[in-house]
Amino acid sequence: MEQSALLLRKQLAELNKNPVEGFSAGLVSGDNFYKWEVVVLGPQDTLYEGGVFKATLTFPRNYPLRPPKMKFVTEIWHPNVAKNGEVCISILHAPGEDKYGYERPEERWLPIHTVETIMISVISMLADPNGESPANVDAAKEWRDDPDGVFKRNVARCVRMMGGVILDFGDSDWFDVASLSNDPTADWSAEFPLFLNFMLPLWKSGPTLGQLSCGALVHVCPVSTK
Repeated sequence: MEQSALLLRKQLAELNKNPVEGFSAGLVSGDNFYKWEVVVLGPQDTLYEGGVFKATLTFPRNYPLRPPKMKFVTEIWHPNVAKNGEVCISILHAPGEDKYGYERPEERWLPIHTVETIMISVISMLADPNGESPANVDAAKEWRDDPDGVFKRNVARCVRMMGGVILDFGDSDWFDVASLSNDPTADWSAEFPLFLNFMLPLWKSGPTLGQLSCGALVHVCPVSTK
């Protein structure tokens, strides 16, 4: 196994052992350490609170000398996320000088960065957009000119699409998770396996209507076993 794959395997084991609040991460397939999927929960006290956003991280073979690419799979409206989902933040830019002069070298990619530091930066980006060099010009203009109007409405639309979920569980370990606002028949246990990590505290508490620590509203109800 290549050194880069060994390093990524070590990071995966550490995240499984010590999960970090606000996101969950794992491999897209069991034997490819260069392609990860992540689930980000919208940070509290931001416009993205209550949203659940799925993304991929694709690592180059020469990681950690070069950064991965991150792309949101679910729709998200943000100045630093392109309309095709690609994330544009300093930490994911190739190391060295910025020819446009927007970023200092120490703000760009460094080999010390891990999946955890990347995701912490992305969560920070959601809370505090950078409008100086936007990836989504339309979102950046709305954020500057009308943050509490059209920008807020566009963000809210994305949050609504992925924010409401329902959990059905019984006495076994099998359960179904489906989006209330998007597709009530969707099987999230297959589509969104990492999302389930956030639900564990609620399964243990029995049927309830409440909020996760990150603010995603969920409804937990028992499945009939008759």
